[in-house]
Amino acid sequence: MTFAVAASTPASGAGTLYPSASATGSISFSITNPNSYAIHIGGASLQGGGSITSDSEASCPAANVTMTNVSGLAGAAYDVGAGATVTITVPSVLTMALAAPNACQDVAFTIPVTASASAF
Repeated sequence: MTFAVAASTPASGAGTLYPSASATGSISFSITNPNSYAIHIGGASLQGGGSITSDSEASCPAANVTMTNVSGLAGAAYDVGAGATVTITVPSVLTMALAAPNACQDVAFTIPVTASASAF
């Protein structure tokens, strides 16, 4: 099965990521399904061999952010129709370290994501 994953950046100030002991941040990405059948996105994970990067590494190192891999995503929000492109948002998968500096406010992080899907 073929499908494409592309990063999607939230509007400035719309982030859900802040210092916390638990995952507060969401990830969003677009999925393009070129197939003649619908697919269901069942999981998302940090791309193998990939790493999170910061657009301001000197003041807010990317090491301040981690991603929890998820599987078992359920519901129509994770469905992509035949020939469609949709934006998928997975809540509460990013964690920012409690000790992250204030300089991390409004920093953009690039997170390479791999998604798993099944036909339905």
